[in-house]
Amino acid sequence: MPSTISELLDVAHLRLIGMVPWGEPPEYAESGVYIISLSDDPDSNSRIWRKAPIDHDVLKRWLLQVPEMKLDDQINPSTDALASRLAKFWLPDESILYIGQSKQTRKRVKQYYRTPIGRSSPHRGGHWIKTLHVLKETFVYFAESPNPKESEFMLQDAFVKRVSSATQMRLELPLPFANLELSGKRKKHGLSRQAS
Repeated sequence: MPSTISELLDVAHLRLIGMVPWGEPPEYAESGVYIISLSDDPDSNSRIWRKAPIDHDVLKRWLLQVPEMKLDDQINPSTDALASRLAKFWLPDESILYIGQSKQTRKRVKQYYRTPIGRSSPHRGGHWIKTLHVLKETFVYFAESPNPKESEFMLQDAFVKRVSSATQMRLELPLPFANLELSGKRKKHGLSRQAS
């Protein structure tokens, strides 16, 4: 069963502190977790997209930024091939796109906003989210946690366990779209050299 923000936070025994639209820094600056979602309601798995809303113009910029990117054995794949591969990891019945953690939540989220796709710093994690044409329509939820890495794991693990049976059959590691690994296990996406 697809997850809501509130359900995942309950599993991890965390309390939602707030939510901001993508691009706006959260007021909360301390240790915690943050969740990027299509939904504007923490109690609803709403505003989902049945097909991956991939922005081909962003993919073109990404490939220009990282011309040595590989898809399987092909260096510098076509935008269509890249879009097709990313779309295979889209979860059409989920609104949660990424789960992250930091000792300094406000600072880390701001780094996430300003890191262009194809750059390895200051926030490389979750860079697939930058391929979406609905990015500016997403929301950033945040919660306090004294142990953010542990909380991030609990949230991601709960998400994986709650995905629909259709998603379980289709994906080996059904993390949120922009999360690429869980406890050392990585999505088998075939992409390498994704950042410079």
